[in-house]
Amino acid sequence: MNNLHRELAPVSDAAWAEIEAEARRTFARNVAGRRVVDLVGPAGPTLSAVGTGHVRELAPAEGVRVHQREVQSVIELRAPFSVTRRAVDDVERGAKDSDWQPVKDAATQIAVAEDRTILHGSSEAGILGIAPASSNAARSLPSETRQFPDTVAQALSATARRCRRAVQPAAVGRPLHRSCRDHRPRLPDPRPPRPAPARRRDHLGARHRRCPAPVHPRR
Repeated sequence: MNNLHRELAPVSDAAWAEIEAEARRTFARNVAGRRVVDLVGPAGPTLSAVGTGHVRELAPAEGVRVHQREVQSVIELRAPFSVTRRAVDDVERGAKDSDWQPVKDAATQIAVAEDRTILHGSSEAGILGIAPASSNAARSLPSETRQFPDTVAQALSATARRCRRAVQPAAVGRPLHRSCRDHRPRLPDPRPPRPAPARRRDHLGARHRRCPAPVHPRR
């Protein structure tokens, strides 16, 4: 958030710090696509494209083969927002609970747009997306909510058989995640039960019974 033309906005440094912290916290809580893909960066505003490692063959020029490198152009996601002057002035007065709801709404919109682009792609931007590029067969969710975890487990098993990684990350929508969390099976603990610890006084009592103290007769 260093391209907001801060010098043109009547916002103090303390208010900017709170705005940045709230935007970063909200974005990290709502974004999910970055957790299942390899992320490199940030590379700065000068980055315009990323190489894909592939080439496209062009028409030969005077007997010379010509290949053009394929790149993926970078897109920018921006969500405008506005805050009230009262929220900014409250920070100067020492307030710790200024109303930054417009900032949180904008950060959430960017997180959702980024996830949608990563998972489903964007035809206008030339981004294929994970779901359209997947070689696995698409699975439909069953009508019974309790069967959602089984469907997700089957999809993960199919992906694990095709990949080298034993553990596969999964990205699901919030309703599906809530359903899998509420209806996940309760598996028994595979570890053997631990014996209950004996009390110390029981050990001492047993030792005293086995080894009684000697009794000397009086003289």
